[in-house]
Amino acid sequence: MSRISEPSTYISESTFLMRSFRENLVERMDSRKLKSLNALGDDFFFLVDHLSSFLFGNYKSSTALLELTQEEFHWEIQIFVNQFLRQCAESSTELLPFCRRLRDNLTETEFSSAFQNLLDQAFVDHFYTSEVQNTLPA
Repeated sequence: MSRISEPSTYISESTFLMRSFRENLVERMDSRKLKSLNALGDDFFFLVDHLSSFLFGNYKSSTALLELTQEEFHWEIQIFVNQFLRQCAESSTELLPFCRRLRDNLTETEFSSAFQNLLDQAFVDHFYTSEVQNTLPA
């Protein structure tokens, strides 16, 4: 598998426009709640967008979630990454420094590869269904 790298664009081959996590939140939350989410920091939002785009690229052809549109699937991945990052941080007060360190460390090849494996496994564990046991990318 390739190293996690910053996506050059948020448009996939099928011309599906991937909305950022913030853009998706704007459609689903009122402005007061949105302002409170700014406390999560730019690194957090960058990582949600970056990691969800990476996972979407790897798993968009998976039959596990065919009942969802690409937009719905991408949103579900963003929710998963949001929860994953929050669980990785030791506490809510550690989320900002954790995201800063993670973003910095993802530039290192060895760390990025290990983190990618961890993220892939967590993704499969979260979205896994027995019907697609052999259809998920290796």
